[in-house]
Amino acid sequence: MFNKNVRIWIYGVFLAIGSVLLFLGGPDYYSSRSFKHFWDIGHIVYFSLLTGLLSQWRLVSRMSLAWQWTIILGITILLGVSIELMQHGTTRTPDTGDVLRDLTGSLLVLVYGSLGSKLQPDSRRFSLQFSVLVLSLVQLWPVTKSLIDEAIARHQFPLLSGFETPFEIDRWAGSAGLTVETIASISHDKLLKLSLTTDQYSGAILNYFDGNWALARTLKISLYNPDAEPLQIICRIDDLQHADGDQEYEDRFNRGFLLMQGWSHLEIDLDEVKESPVSRSMDMGRIRGLGLFVMSLPIPRNLYVDNIQLTH
Repeated sequence: MFNKNVRIWIYGVFLAIGSVLLFLGGPDYYSSRSFKHFWDIGHIVYFSLLTGLLSQWRLVSRMSLAWQWTIILGITILLGVSIELMQHGTTRTPDTGDVLRDLTGSLLVLVYGSLGSKLQPDSRRFSLQFSVLVLSLVQLWPVTKSLIDEAIARHQFPLLSGFETPFEIDRWAGSAGLTVETIASISHDKLLKLSLTTDQYSGAILNYFDGNWALARTLKISLYNPDAEPLQIICRIDDLQHADGDQEYEDRFNRGFLLMQGWSHLEIDLDEVKESPVSRSMDMGRIRGLGLFVMSLPIPRNLYVDNIQLTH
């Protein structure tokens, strides 16, 4: 009885801490991908603990096995949905995927804990255990993939993006369609294809990279325009202060480039980038965004991006 009470008390303490973290703290927009995904795993841990606590609740433990499962999973779904609804207006972003992670946490305890051992026949129990294991591995894949790519990015630096590694496209986001392709007639290397639209702003931004450019002197970008018609693009670079501020146009680097048909190899002097904000110097040790975009194209266009790298 003493050990059971201690276990319940420990569950309660961790659940109380977890309840606070569901609404406060956590990653922001510029946090690493691995930290964001690792934080999501907290839902699995939280509901694993909650299920362990509920399964020892006398009111639940006295019921039949089917009713215990029904009540615990019902509470998981209701509480999970309620948490996402309550996150509106907080620093956290509601995510329906969190409800699936909530269920994953509960199912892990249900099928591998004491309630799971009561499932008969054995084939049903093994089938459920295998299914939940697969579901858990699926939930862990994003953080695993992010950790792998972040390790690769550290090894590649000062190359920021070369598109030769499998998960590199996840470093990018934007309104343009993004695909990695190999086109032998253009290059033997893999390229990032931007499918630019006729929106007012269409392009892509490199969000995840080593932002310490303090020792670098030049940023090099290779771009391929497949069309005879020249293409006007804008390169945007900003730092942490800009990202956390009002993001005014005069507070970042913006420069237009006219791309003729074929390859264009851009070289941007980072001293110029540093002095581009009107009223301050850009913090070259905390660069947060590198974007390429076009404005109000009359028709959709394609643009290919190759190596983006710093030189010292």
